[in-house]
Amino acid sequence: MADRIIKGYWDCPHCGTKGIDGLVDICPGCGSAKDKNVRYYMKAVEEVSDQELAAAGLSREEADGKHKEWICAFCGSLNNYSDEKCVHCGADRAEKEQDYGGSTQQTVYIKDKNGHFKQVGRTEEVPKETYVKKEETPIVPQRSRSPFTGILLAAAVIVLAFLFWPHTESEAISGFRWLRQVTVEELQTFSESGWSVPAEARVTDSKTELSGYRQVLDHYRTVYVTKSREVIDHYETSYEYTDNGNGTFSEHPVSTPVYRTEYYDEPEQEPVYRSEPVYQTKYYYDIDRWVELQTYETSGDDHDPYWSSEYTLSGNQRDTLRFEEYYTIYNDTDIERNSYDRWAGQEIGDGIYVTRNRLGMEYSRKEQ
Repeated sequence: MADRIIKGYWDCPHCGTKGIDGLVDICPGCGSAKDKNVRYYMKAVEEVSDQELAAAGLSREEADGKHKEWICAFCGSLNNYSDEKCVHCGADRAEKEQDYGGSTQQTVYIKDKNGHFKQVGRTEEVPKETYVKKEETPIVPQRSRSPFTGILLAAAVIVLAFLFWPHTESEAISGFRWLRQVTVEELQTFSESGWSVPAEARVTDSKTELSGYRQVLDHYRTVYVTKSREVIDHYETSYEYTDNGNGTFSEHPVSTPVYRTEYYDEPEQEPVYRSEPVYQTKYYYDIDRWVELQTYETSGDDHDPYWSSEYTLSGNQRDTLRFEEYYTIYNDTDIERNSYDRWAGQEIGDGIYVTRNRLGMEYSRKEQ
């Protein structure tokens, strides 16, 4: 299907007359000729007849965007492609300034759903030098600082320095505290079983038994899996319009595929497994383990610790599991946990120097 030729329009910049037929060179309102800054546009899809093209000295074959109007180098008026002299000033076409639009690119329009035409390309050239106005950053006035802000900051620094400034105090040992625990264990024999034998166990029996199952491939079965794919359902036709540069536009049909989702079943081979029993040798054995029987605790607020003697050990018992804690008390309030060796070497009245802040955080402690 041949492209249709669509009528274009232009507006007169001199008198403001709008919607002038694109094939008309002289404004009917003021008699001014089209100048080089004219731009054609479409109001509707109106096909141009052969008679209208002939009246403008233009054939249908020439309305193709390659036979553009030309701009007079002397008066800047637009002239038809068929004109050999400027219809406004009579200048010769050979001395033309340029063709309409100043570029070989064509202006392209598309028609949207509401019937409006939207330009998606232009023929005009971008100037070699394009000046862009630099956006100035607005000056935000600075808020003056209140004199009370400095006073508050200074006060906060003084308070923090007062709270965290270290000071050293002398403390004396006023008491002691201790705790000792001893746990009695008994070696007992347990009868157990397993697929392996611990090194310290004594095997009493062994049997071949079921230890579990393993999955073995038996066969394949055919299953059908539903899948989807996009297929072309039909084509929709839309139209693009290019400015021919002579008061007309060319209509170009564009076919766009429309897809739909198609569902289909596809065979696949799915593995089917069977469970097979697994047999292993299971061992039965006796094993000895230490078991806690009872914990005996002693404690005091003195300097004479001892271990409990309230129990008697038999031949298969032991008391090797022991726990102990030792504390030193300063000025009846400050409690410090120590090792036994350090604790045992201290005496009532011994003093230390403690460095801490007013919040009670301790920095160091040193014996006198």
